[in-house]
Amino acid sequence: MTEEQKAELEKNKTALNIALDIRKFEIELYWKRAAYFWVFIAGTFTAFMAIDPTKPNALGPDARIYIACVGIVVSFAWMLVNRGSKFWQQNWEAHVDLLEDKVIGQVYKKVLYDAAGSKNWIIGASQISVSKVNQMISFFVWLVWIALFVSVLPVNINAILPHRSGHDL
Repeated sequence: MTEEQKAELEKNKTALNIALDIRKFEIELYWKRAAYFWVFIAGTFTAFMAIDPTKPNALGPDARIYIACVGIVVSFAWMLVNRGSKFWQQNWEAHVDLLEDKVIGQVYKKVLYDAAGSKNWIIGASQISVSKVNQMISFFVWLVWIALFVSVLPVNINAILPHRSGHDL
């Protein structure tokens, strides 16, 4: 191996180690961000459910509408953060895929376990992405908040409009 090839291999090793470290860091950040949103959304759900709409409260009669709006915004932000985090994780995985052949061979892209042979579809192994499951959950939570928002809107639009007599037209 020539000095130039040794230098190139060393450069690729360094780049692979950096890519592996950043990939691991992105995965850690992904789950830290998810936990942050889980806590915030759980608190918002708790606040929403704690307010009895039949009793007066300090936030006023429309408190549940405001809380549902917060829930919609936070859960939508959670979806966007999930997508952005997944993008950066996949970016660094692509770097690893590109560099690993030059340094260590196909370790990360080679799947040796055949999950297709698993007989139990409930608890058997599967190539399901846990981060994609989290993305689906965040989408579902966003839809739940939209449904909650719609459920607390006044059913009769006349209930929120100023009362007018027929002569005001």
